[in-house]
Amino acid sequence: MVRRMLARHIIVVVFTAVCGFFVLSCTSRSNDKETADVTVTKPVLTKVPKRSKEPVLISDEELMRENAYNVRADGLFDDFLFNYVNDIELQSQRTHFPLEITMTNGEKFILEQDEWRETFAFMTGDYTTNLYNSEQEMGLNEDTTLLSASLEKIDLLTHAITYYDFVRVDGLWYLHSIRVSDFKHSDLRSFLTFYSKFSQDSIYQQRSIPSSIRVSIQVPDDENLSIEGFITKEQWGTMSSGIPNAVITNIRYGQSFKSTRKIWMEKISMGNGMSEMFIFRKRGSNWVLEGYEN
Repeated sequence: MVRRMLARHIIVVVFTAVCGFFVLSCTSRSNDKETADVTVTKPVLTKVPKRSKEPVLISDEELMRENAYNVRADGLFDDFLFNYVNDIELQSQRTHFPLEITMTNGEKFILEQDEWRETFAFMTGDYTTNLYNSEQEMGLNEDTTLLSASLEKIDLLTHAITYYDFVRVDGLWYLHSIRVSDFKHSDLRSFLTFYSKFSQDSIYQQRSIPSSIRVSIQVPDDENLSIEGFITKEQWGTMSSGIPNAVITNIRYGQSFKSTRKIWMEKISMGNGMSEMFIFRKRGSNWVLEGYEN
């Protein structure tokens, strides 16, 4: 996975046995926030110079290097996406022009190559996130046979979602189209409506945390060993580096969230690839934070 390229985050955990349950703590840090260029009504448009149509001779060495790059970039969608959002030249090569943009109201318009370039700043902040409705779905990113995938930019403040739809043609990934919509048209609308308030309203967040939370903590220096236990609501603030907020992301490899009552939200550090997992469950008509893993 893009976000698992480096070692996982080490959280120092001190356990003291008291009356048969765990007391867990770690150094609290202030919430990380993504750096995001938030666009609701239309994508950001930037003029770029037109490319020369003159033929360019490419040496055998350059061609071999380019072919090797393509193999690496297109092995998995995550690998391609990591390269795509960080490489303006690759964006130019792997965006299907004319590019179709569909707005929330159904209006469509076409952009040519010299009219648009997306910076993807929201993918290069402090962290990214991904959503799943089962543990089995967490392996979908390893599927090398995928022919389509979608990156979602989810604005928790405005309830807008921008979908970047990618397709694989002859083994190569391309950005094929962009859609702009909102929470009410998403199969995640119930959870996203809850989480938008959960991430912004501290009083509502406290009401959405049960008296005890199941946690699974990796043992420092041994990523194959973890310790499980429960913490109280009051101890929750010492566990996580901060819940994702403002703008979050989701990559669709094939997940379906229709009628789901449990969501795994993975937060992945862009600096070191280490991750945390927030587990939410719908109890009746209300969502609650049920568990945490690192």
